[in-house]
Amino acid sequence: MIRTASNTNIIFHRGVLLATKEDGPPFAMDPTTLETIGKWDFDGQITTPTFTAHPKFDPDTGEMVCFGYEAGGTGQDGSCDIVVYTIDADGKKTEEAWYKAPFCGMIHDCALTKNYVILPMTPLECKLDRMKRGGAHWAWNPKLDQCYGVVPRRGGKPEDIRWYRSDNAFHGHVAGAYETDDGEIIMDLTVADGNVFFFFRMFHCKVVR
Repeated sequence: MIRTASNTNIIFHRGVLLATKEDGPPFAMDPTTLETIGKWDFDGQITTPTFTAHPKFDPDTGEMVCFGYEAGGTGQDGSCDIVVYTIDADGKKTEEAWYKAPFCGMIHDCALTKNYVILPMTPLECKLDRMKRGGAHWAWNPKLDQCYGVVPRRGGKPEDIRWYRSDNAFHGHVAGAYETDDGEIIMDLTVADGNVFFFFRMFHCKVVR
């Protein structure tokens, strides 16, 4: 069952207008009439249940780099699986790489450099046991770090992901990213203290001060 409403972003890709939201697949619309065409899987090349609302486009190659988190199973079951895809300028999938996250957290946006994809994972946490008890799918966990997964754009393997951590905080959108001549990756994005999305519940835990 698809349990999403594609209401987060609009992407124009190869003559099709795609409405996206990260907890489900994109939906195609006629760019002239806005009539809904239906679920879009890039000619059967994307089979995972989730697809990012914010893919990135390489201005030099015309490639679209996209990803899905909670990508295993149904996309609603607390999976720690992350998949990263590349679709070339002709619409052909050229890369598909799978990775594991340290916990099932929300990855709303991503950053793209010449050689890497950066995945900021916010400590909005999904727990299957909580959902089975009738609890919320997502809850803010003030005891978890924010994480940044860095993966290669080409030929990525599960063991290639590198996770970097920082103090608990909430990620906003990515402004840009690039690599320096010294091999560093610089990423600009907004980061805020605490749970800025009040509609997500707080993870119930005892905080010792």
